[in-house]
Amino acid sequence: MADRLFSITVTGFSPLGYELAVSASDVDAKKLPEAIAWLDVTLGVAGVRPVVGQVDKGGKRTATDQELPTCPIHGVAMERHSKGKSVWYSHKVENEDGSEFWCRGRAEAKKE
Repeated sequence: MADRLFSITVTGFSPLGYELAVSASDVDAKKLPEAIAWLDVTLGVAGVRPVVGQVDKGGKRTATDQELPTCPIHGVAMERHSKGKSVWYSHKVENEDGSEFWCRGRAEAKKE
């Protein structure tokens, strides 16, 4: 088995809630634990959360309510939205004047 090569695909959610996948191919079996550890550390430092929990109708894994991303601006849980093949996360914010907008967790979208 030591002469086998493996492919690794890690799927997670970015801090803003985008689903992403990182792949490494042709990983030597002897280096497999090292490659997995490197991915864990590198993705963890970048704030990537693993995709765990539910599987949608298309067989794609999605976060459960407990794993929904938190808005880095407002510190609240974001809601999952989808249209077609697009998926995004946002939450409703109320301004002081009573108007509302949907924040996607980006600094440029902050309307205070």
